[in-house]
Amino acid sequence: MKPRALIVDDEPYYLEWLIEFLESKGYEVETAVNCNEAFDAIEKEIFKMVIVDLQIPSPGSAAIRRLRVSDPLFDQYPGMAVAQFARDLGHWDDQVIIYSVHMGEGIVAKAKQLYCTYLPKGRPDILKEAVMAALKRGERREQRRVAARAAKENRKEISKKAKPTRLPKRR
Repeated sequence: MKPRALIVDDEPYYLEWLIEFLESKGYEVETAVNCNEAFDAIEKEIFKMVIVDLQIPSPGSAAIRRLRVSDPLFDQYPGMAVAQFARDLGHWDDQVIIYSVHMGEGIVAKAKQLYCTYLPKGRPDILKEAVMAALKRGERREQRRVAARAAKENRKEISKKAKPTRLPKRR
């Protein structure tokens, strides 16, 4: 089964080249063009990667109210709410990439607070580098997780086979 990525953007140009790029790296790609679609997709599964544009439509803002968090940045930049939702549901820091043409201090600070990668939009080379670095970190993390599980199972097997030693009786 191919790893899956979610791209949240309403601009066809960015969707097209990101889909092409991720598919060339062996990913199956799902897209969402607004907050509601993104929240629904994130609720259904943990993706290997979530790439979110800050300026996405938020029909009725119902999706943002689901977070039960009052933050003016979420109203101004609905993609930030999607990033927080993904983090709240278990996506790791380098699995969530926020990208936008907006570079205000508040935006960058909030992305750091959420432990998300923040990148400027319109620079495909930088975004591709960040995606590749995140994918490699994710692969290494998964390899460590598998190795740790195997070591734990191995320790269990060894402890089952080991005979308990008896201490001599005290006199």
